[in-house]
Amino acid sequence: MAPSVNRRSPRHDLHPPTAASFADVLSFPLVWGAIGVPIFFVLSGYVIHRRAALSPKTSVARFSPPNFLMRRFVRIYPTLVGALIVTLVCDLAARSLVAHDENYGPLGWQGFLGNLAALQGVVCPPYGSNDPLWSLSIEIQFYLLYPIALLCARRLGRWKMLLAALLFSAAGYGLAARTGFIAFPQYYFTWWLGAFLAESEAAAWKLPRFWWAGAGLALAAGCALTLAGQTFFAFNLWALGVAPILYAIITRGALVEGALAGALRFVGKFSYSLYAIHMPLVVLASVVIFHAVKQPGLLPVVAVWAATVPFAYLFYLAVERPSVRLLGKMPH
Repeated sequence: MAPSVNRRSPRHDLHPPTAASFADVLSFPLVWGAIGVPIFFVLSGYVIHRRAALSPKTSVARFSPPNFLMRRFVRIYPTLVGALIVTLVCDLAARSLVAHDENYGPLGWQGFLGNLAALQGVVCPPYGSNDPLWSLSIEIQFYLLYPIALLCARRLGRWKMLLAALLFSAAGYGLAARTGFIAFPQYYFTWWLGAFLAESEAAAWKLPRFWWAGAGLALAAGCALTLAGQTFFAFNLWALGVAPILYAIITRGALVEGALAGALRFVGKFSYSLYAIHMPLVVLASVVIFHAVKQPGLLPVVAVWAATVPFAYLFYLAVERPSVRLLGKMPH
């Protein structure tokens, strides 16, 4: 007897690829979106320290910790308070539609005050769904330490201070492994790396070729370690990988021109607002549109993220821009 034959072509058993499935594959790199945190820390360290780095002989004598901390307060806290209020409103609205979701978090007053005190990860969890604000708590802790770090940097010099920051981060990692705390020590190397770039700019330092050669390897290793759950090591490798790119921009000028540069500058104006409120907006939108059902691909989520941009710009106009204007009138 002849064997039975499946007369249907195997090709017909497969679902043909669609534009959406290809887009989901292309969106896969977004799983490494956490790379934005070390980039942010490196940029912050550079921006905060640049003024002192360009005038090293007078920076300590003229540096006023009260003025510095007040300027940081005005720049950070109006937007932070507004973001926590947006989180409360969005989360309450989402919970009225879907009672339980893995993205929800506690909305008690203890968490609200703990996040205002930059103690998220130490004494309180993230406030509601706004988990990304953990990095802002770390940033505020960097600011509080900066007056002491400035004195240490003047005594130790550029390279020894960078080494001290690395050892400090290693000690912070060991402490975090035992206590579970998330605080500034374990991330301090990434922040001071930006300050190191500011001092290197002042010294007209030429970036060694080995740093460029290792940058791609560091970025790739950081991606691999993130998938393995080793975020501490990934963050430091990512910082080392992006540092030469930032230094090239500092010393050689913008890497992009024209309309793209204009678009980046425009988004950069309200990037803090976008960072501060995007997650509760995304959570609320996912509840309204997808009924809190996790989507099989990243494309729908990316579309929701994109939809938060105009809301973030309106938030910037109403909350962040007035504080930026006030900052321009304050003494350094």
